[in-house]
Amino acid sequence: MGEIEWKAIAILTEWRLVSTFRCIAVKRSRFDDESSSYEVHAEPCHSSYFLTDLATGRVSSYDDYRRERITGGIPDVVYPYQFHGEAIPARLAFPMSLSVWGRRSDTYRMVKAVEDGERLIVDLVNKKDPDDAGRLVIDVARRAVVELDTSSLWLTYEGVEPAQDRFWPAS
Repeated sequence: MGEIEWKAIAILTEWRLVSTFRCIAVKRSRFDDESSSYEVHAEPCHSSYFLTDLATGRVSSYDDYRRERITGGIPDVVYPYQFHGEAIPARLAFPMSLSVWGRRSDTYRMVKAVEDGERLIVDLVNKKDPDDAGRLVIDVARRAVVELDTSSLWLTYEGVEPAQDRFWPAS
C-alpha cells in the first residue's frame, strides 16, 4: 500500500475528529434509479446525526448522548449491547460503517487511491466480483467522505458547511 492509500485510511479512521457539519445528501439506488435528497446535520465528534427527507419531511436521527434513535418520528432506545447502523444518508459522516474495508461482512475493499487536487479518490472492488468496481471520494480539506459510488448505491454530500455542535440541546 502506498502513501496516498495510507493518507486516505488515516482520514477515514479519524472520523470522530470531524467537526459538526450540515449538507444536502443525495441518494440514488442503482436498482430502480430512484433519487432522494435529505438535509443532514452530522455530528461525527458526538456520534450523532439528524436528517430530514426533503420530499416527505420524515425525520431520522440518532443522539448518542441519549442513546436514542428516531425513525420516521418514532423514538427507540438503543442499548449499549445493540448493533445499530446509521441511516444510509448519514453514513458518509461515519465511514467505519461503510462496507468498503474488506471485513468479513463488507461488500467492497479499497484497492488504490489517487490525489485529485483537494480530493482523494479511492477505488473499490467487490470482494466476490472483481468486475464490480466503485469509488469513494474524500475531501482532504474537510477530512471527510463526500461521495460513495457503487453498483447498487450512489450517495453524495453537497454544500457541506460547518454547523454548531449539538443539534439536540442536552437536557
